[in-house]
Amino acid sequence: MDKHLRMRRNAVFSPFDMREGFVLVFDMDQTITGNYFSMEAKEKLELNPKIVDILKFAMQDKDTGRVSAIFLLTNNTDTEFIQHMEEELEKAVGMGKIFDYKMDANHPARTHMPEYPMIQNGKQKSLADVEFMLLRCNKTIRNLVHRVLFFDDQEHVLSQQLRNAGRPEHFVHVNPPFYKPSEKRRKSGTRKIRAVS
Repeated sequence: MDKHLRMRRNAVFSPFDMREGFVLVFDMDQTITGNYFSMEAKEKLELNPKIVDILKFAMQDKDTGRVSAIFLLTNNTDTEFIQHMEEELEKAVGMGKIFDYKMDANHPARTHMPEYPMIQNGKQKSLADVEFMLLRCNKTIRNLVHRVLFFDDQEHVLSQQLRNAGRPEHFVHVNPPFYKPSEKRRKSGTRKIRAVS
């Protein structure tokens, strides 16, 4: 594990009177997996190795109560691909079921915010989506904006809401492309892992 991931893990999962537990919200395309619109990515699913590591920590922290829930919030509409990704991710993490709830772009409860710029199917991601998922899982929404950790390769309303609440560090901006650990160094010797900034 590289030093940047260790530092982020210590910062993200440090216990600071968070009795309700953190809520981890993950995007899928270009965050957990590669580019969905690439035929190669569909045929040979590539998982972000740093996200896999973070999920291993998160699953451990679920047992201690420091993590309350792990959600998938994606603008992808391909349910078969989402299911395939989930199965492969669970194999890689090796700790059973990961996501407590999943919302794709077609979920009827997804936030529609026409006042914000159109992105990926016109669906923004917001705190309201996270609140809906928590309530469906019978989990508390108390102190929610300070508990959410949002992993995405794009800015959304949710990242703005975290910033406005004084928690800019709770938006983890993922910078694709990412490579498997064996591909960390190219022939040039330069480091190309930028999956979690």
